[in-house]
Amino acid sequence: MSRRRRYAAAAAQIFLAGEAAAADHDPFLALSTHVEGVVNYVRASEVQALVDLNQSKCLLVLTNGEELRAWQKCASIAGDPKQFGFVAFTSPFGSVFIFPGFVSSLRGTNRSGCNMALRNARFIPVEESCADAHKALTAE
Repeated sequence: MSRRRRYAAAAAQIFLAGEAAAADHDPFLALSTHVEGVVNYVRASEVQALVDLNQSKCLLVLTNGEELRAWQKCASIAGDPKQFGFVAFTSPFGSVFIFPGFVSSLRGTNRSGCNMALRNARFIPVEESCADAHKALTAE
């Protein structure tokens, strides 16, 4: 089996394990909007990453390439990140939650941080080194 096929098979297993874990819980994440009292919902299995943009907004990067903004911190959306299979990291404005199966590469930055490339070619910066990020992504 080629390296690429082994990687794809491993990523699929991780993805399915995350979906199975989420099956016992509400599969949707609730997102506060800029309109008071209006809430949007997105299926957790469609989220590649949640990134705090500032002190009050979270960016959700979806598998179809769409990006949604929520008017709340990512931690309040993700709740317990392990519930949906997300791994937590730190960013300049708070937290980043990434589903490991969607990370295609890790690239070091000049500031000793790491840029994680998602399958849709979107880069997500984290403050951890790539070595530490790799450990977190591959840990059980």
